[in-house]
Amino acid sequence: MYDHIITELNQIIDTEEQKIINCGISGQVAIIELCRAIDYFLIGVRYYDAKKKMSEDDIDLYNNCWPYAIKLFYDNSMENEGVPLYSSHNSFASLADMILQHSGRIYTLKKLLDLYKTGVYSLNRTSTDKYQFKILPLKTIGAEYFEVLEFEKQNQAIIQSQQIKYDELNLEKGEISTIMSSLVFRWRDDFIGYSADSRVDTYYYRLATLEAERIPGINEFPDDLVFNGIQFELYKKAVIAIISWSLKHMNFCFELKKKYRELDIRNLLIKFQPKEFVTDNLANAINADNNTANKILSTFVLNRENIDYHCSGNIPPPFIEIGKNQLLYSNVGCMIDPLNFMLNELNRQAPKEWDKAISVRESTMRDELYKLFLKNDLIKIPRNFNLKDKNKILTDIDACIIDPDNGEIAIFQIKWQEPYGRVMTERYSKKKNFLYECNNWINTVDGWFKNNEYTELSSIIGEKRSLLKRVKNIRYFVFGRNSTHFSGNDCPDERAAWGVWPQVVNIMLNNKNSENPIKFLFKALKENSPINKKVTILNKSELCFGDKSISILPLDY
Repeated sequence: MYDHIITELNQIIDTEEQKIINCGISGQVAIIELCRAIDYFLIGVRYYDAKKKMSEDDIDLYNNCWPYAIKLFYDNSMENEGVPLYSSHNSFASLADMILQHSGRIYTLKKLLDLYKTGVYSLNRTSTDKYQFKILPLKTIGAEYFEVLEFEKQNQAIIQSQQIKYDELNLEKGEISTIMSSLVFRWRDDFIGYSADSRVDTYYYRLATLEAERIPGINEFPDDLVFNGIQFELYKKAVIAIISWSLKHMNFCFELKKKYRELDIRNLLIKFQPKEFVTDNLANAINADNNTANKILSTFVLNRENIDYHCSGNIPPPFIEIGKNQLLYSNVGCMIDPLNFMLNELNRQAPKEWDKAISVRESTMRDELYKLFLKNDLIKIPRNFNLKDKNKILTDIDACIIDPDNGEIAIFQIKWQEPYGRVMTERYSKKKNFLYECNNWINTVDGWFKNNEYTELSSIIGEKRSLLKRVKNIRYFVFGRNSTHFSGNDCPDERAAWGVWPQVVNIMLNNKNSENPIKFLFKALKENSPINKKVTILNKSELCFGDKSISILPLDY
């Protein structure tokens, strides 16, 4: 019915993309200017230029635009032998800012179209050049937002636990700044240079280690798990090294800016180096040979081979291959989410090893789950097991805890999904699969227990029948590592308590002495479910493309 409107909006996207591509800069120069602009706004502004305040709308546009904008300008010039070194000027800077903001608007429109296709928004044309998206009255709105808040709570809890180490680093900060000030110098009038110092390197590696501890998924796999012939521990060390390089470089920039106020921070933040040089630095940082370091470095680099794979989402790349054997550092990419860029690239490079590793992840999550239940007399089944009807396998149980004193059994389904970021089609696919599989699992497990006595579990899990006779209640739980609840009309089965992993951790760590932990967790997840909460969206927003305008309306507008 609305195919013609979708066609018109896609034509707007195509037209606006061509306007950006034909804006006057291209290839290497465009990527350099865009990197300068994104680093300035998301790094320079936040950490240095406190007087320049960004609106939430601006921040959202910049958060959405970077990988999408890179793809528009990534062309054959990236195979050139060298990279142009030049000082940015106001006209280039303004143009780059305009491109990023406009790319953010286009990406937002693409996201709205995906949300329309997945049933979150309605879509209408209100006049010749005016279109309107409006949030539909769904059963659940904004569930993802409340799960993000759980990750933020977890992050704050980790920061509190790290406070002593941060205090120690702060005591050293003055001395390190003095050392850095003596090492940094103005290079070729507009750029930065600095000498190496082991004390500075060690300081920022320690700081980066604390930063990395807060990244969700940093312990995604056991350290000894192997990808591309390399243990995962080295990939984690590489994440820390890359964060430390960016922190160190940014602070050297700020020290130089103190000396020379007239310097443009955009010219200082950007950096590109030969790939061999970066490989050598990484090898030294993680104590590996150059061949190993080169393989690991490849998982942090955006290039012609993987650009389509990565730029469909919004995770910024730590490095961009901008010339033949030349890498452009993106401070945004090094600081925002280097781990998930690397994990996505590992998945692309080694899909068979990745698939094998998934089963290891879920056993890791089971071990972490059991550590949250501190009551001494709990029985924790150390493996997954199957439920059968005669000889037919019906489903599997990922984890099981028995509390004989309180007559409780907890049956768990645990899912360690990949994070989906802001890719709406991926969100919809994962939502559909996750809800279907988990709701079906609950139905199957509940049916089995209705047709079998609790004592039938004894032969499956190896526990005494007399112990299982004390069970009065069975409680089902569904946990997702990165997401569990989704906006939409499809709801999770109410027979189970559903929770995203940091929510489960937050609840259990704040109530370590519960006398009935299974019942307590079940009740707490039910009471704090995003299903019971509503996001209030009051403001109308608008995207403008020439004489075309697209309004985004909240539910009650």
